Amino acid sequence: MLIICILLIAIGVSEIFSTLLLKQIVRKTPEHSGFSNMKFLRSENKDQLSGAYTPTPYSIYWNKKNYTDRSSQHIQTDQHGYRITTHESNLIYEKTILCLGGSTTYSDETSKNPADSWPFKLTTQMRQRTKLKFRVLNAGLNGATSGELLSHYVFHGQHHDSEVIIWEGPGNDITNLKLGDFTYDYEKTRIPVMHRVRPKEKILLSRSRTLQLLYTFWLNNSEPMSYLTDDSSKITYAKLVEILSSEAITPFEKNLDTLVKLASANGSLVFFVDFLNAPRETMEKLYPSNSQEIIKVHNLLNSIFTKIAEKYPKKAFHITLDASKFQTHDFLDNCHLTKHGETIKAGEIAEKIASSFEGY
Repeated sequence: MLIICILLIAIGVSEIFSTLLLKQIVRKTPEHSGFSNMKFLRSENKDQLSGAYTPTPYSIYWNKKNYTDRSSQHIQTDQHGYRITTHESNLIYEKTILCLGGSTTYSDETSKNPADSWPFKLTTQMRQRTKLKFRVLNAGLNGATSGELLSHYVFHGQHHDSEVIIWEGPGNDITNLKLGDFTYDYEKTRIPVMHRVRPKEKILLSRSRTLQLLYTFWLNNSEPMSYLTDDSSKITYAKLVEILSSEAITPFEKNLDTLVKLASANGSLVFFVDFLNAPRETMEKLYPSNSQEIIKVHNLLNSIFTKIAEKYPKKAFHITLDASKFQTHDFLDNCHLTKHGETIKAGEIAEKIASSFEGY
């Protein structure tokens, strides 16, 4: 009997403590991702977390469809999970451009207003330069590697019947390559962390403040995936430079090759756009010990675009951005651009692609 009383008292104290702490979390950080995710599981009869991403069966995660950013109140994505690229709700179009890339394509680092992204600006640029009614689909995904992007194209992207596919970067493959993962989808190092509701979970969360508190800390992760690391497999930037400089076929190259084959079968032209680093002085400030190696790695990955374009003439093309047009103040960090930088980028890309439609 005494043990039962002690347990009841302990549960009661735990519930009171958890209630008070949860109130403090909400008061001090109302946008706390862990609390928001816990609340979502407790109150909604759905199978995924709130936030900007949703788990998918074959590519770990994708952008949530029809998502609105709570801080800015800007609608971010459409019914496909693509970032908004037009003011019109029913855009009349003749040609479609599908943009695939990482955060430098999705571009919410630049602004929470989709109109500031280069794919949004590309819509206007292409219409002005070609007199054709283009629509641009921004299938950028923060943190994506070539594996996620290829998977998305296979199951979703190719069904938009795009005349043009723009593949920009992404620079995220480097993280997995440095971890020593050379599988095509980086299965050894990329794992999902998004949580789906399990049976009875909603009931338990609705009845226990202690469990709510534990879930709040457990789910306090806005990232949709995580890395599995093995120190014995890690390689240095210098070693990665050596590998990329050799004739070894990397997952990045293999995935690009596969994309071109599929796109060509669908009648789409593929334009590869360089991953653009900030000016050298900025890179040296951000990465004082290994900026040279990082720049070399990106340049070597960009050179794979040339290799693929030469392998598939008239099907794939390499767009090298004119770095001299981008100044230090056009960068927010090592790779993400300001609004002005996004405008320059859209113009550079539109100029190169528009020539393919001369005579239409």
